[in-house]
Amino acid sequence: MNTKSAIERVRRAGALLFAGVAVAVLVACGSKVDLEAPPEIIYGRDLCDQCGMSIDEARFAASYITESGETRRFESIGDMLAYDLEHDEAVYRYWVHDYETEAWVRGDEAFYILSDKIVTPMGVGLIASATGEGAEALASRWDGTVLKFDNVMTLAAGGHFEHGHEMGN
Repeated sequence: MNTKSAIERVRRAGALLFAGVAVAVLVACGSKVDLEAPPEIIYGRDLCDQCGMSIDEARFAASYITESGETRRFESIGDMLAYDLEHDEAVYRYWVHDYETEAWVRGDEAFYILSDKIVTPMGVGLIASATGEGAEALASRWDGTVLKFDNVMTLAAGGHFEHGHEMGN
């Protein structure tokens, strides 16, 4: 082997090593979760952390971000509440979708509509709205009750949203 080819091999190996390290640094820096931004859910592909089913409809989907920056994704608000109670993680922020617009809304700012006439994944009958007026209109449509986040959390702690729970019974 001549000296020129040996030097060229070392140069290529160094370039490959540098490129690998650069990619690793970019991936590590780019993977930090923005605790203030709603999470990304790839509908039809991402699976619910609670039940393992595909998350297919944005209007029912929910999520939360832990204080350590981990994102949990759910096919329904009910699944999110059940998972939260079972795992007792330090949650930084809850996220739900406005039923009508499918826009993300902070969980603590949303208005919730509870009705046994609302068909949701896992049958909990709980949806969200970004506004009080929107929540009142949805509650009127389905003969439901408008709740705030604290009320929803109290009902969840009492077992109201467990899988298989029949509303009103």
